[in-house]
Amino acid sequence: MNLKSVLFIVLTGLLIGGAVSVLGMKYWNSASIPIVQIGNYAKIIEQFNQDYVLFTNSTCAFCKKEKEYLDNQNISYKEIVIDKDLINAEYFFEVLKEQAVPILFSKNRKLIGYNEVSLDQFVAAN
Repeated sequence: MNLKSVLFIVLTGLLIGGAVSVLGMKYWNSASIPIVQIGNYAKIIEQFNQDYVLFTNSTCAFCKKEKEYLDNQNISYKEIVIDKDLINAEYFFEVLKEQAVPILFSKNRKLIGYNEVSLDQFVAAN
C-alpha cells in the first residue's frame, strides 16, 4: 500500500464519518473524555529516544491542538503521524493495539485524547 492509497483511505473515512482506516485497522479522532492509563511505556520512549511520544494523524484537529499545547509549553516530543508513516502505523495498530489519536506516551503513562487540563496533569505527573 503506497502513501497515496493511505491518504485516499484516510480522507474518505473522514468524509464518511469519524472513523478512519489505515492498514485495515479503524482508529478514531479522540477528544471527548481523555483517558490516562498508568503503565510501563519505557520501551516506546526508548525506541523513539524522547521523553514524550505523540501519535497523531494529519487531519485530526485535536492532534493539532495537542501539538500546539506541547509546543507552547516548550515540551520536547517525537510526533508519529500514522497516516503518513506506514511502518509506525503498523507498530501503532499491531504492537501497541491502539485505535485512537491523539495518544501521548511518557515512560509510565499514556494520555488518550485531548484536554488541556488533562495535559497539564499528565505533564506535571511526569
